[in-house]
Amino acid sequence: MHMSVFAYISLGMAACVTILAYLASPDAELALTLLPMVLILGGIPVLMNLMNRRHVEKLDLHHVKLSRIKDLVKKEIGEQVRISGTVAAVSHKWLNRPKFQVMDPTGEIGVHMFVAPHESIRSGDRIEVVGTLRRTFGLKRTDKKIWGLKLEKFS
Repeated sequence: MHMSVFAYISLGMAACVTILAYLASPDAELALTLLPMVLILGGIPVLMNLMNRRHVEKLDLHHVKLSRIKDLVKKEIGEQVRISGTVAAVSHKWLNRPKFQVMDPTGEIGVHMFVAPHESIRSGDRIEVVGTLRRTFGLKRTDKKIWGLKLEKFS
């Protein structure tokens, strides 16, 4: 299971504070109070990721037809779409919600994943994404992105 960098930092800080508190006052009751809190702090991001992944895997998205990126301008916000293309750029992996710039011969669009994919995706990889069309905060009303639900990497 993946956790974001922030979750690892929070868990590390909580573990350090717990250890320092115990070293300052070696009290078994204090340790028995703080230890479950640290375990819960580490378990919540893992549990949330697991729940999100299970939810996405249950979705039936086979009915969503493949579209070209240039045709997404004509589709409505909130509509489910499927695109296939090449990853031009990858960012936000450290947040466990990666963002991909995907291009096909007709254009380019941003894809923000709801759940991190099982496999590592890099620039140049061929992928197919199914998700929901969302508006970006761009200058034009036609600027859109995809909130990705499922991603498949092609060999």
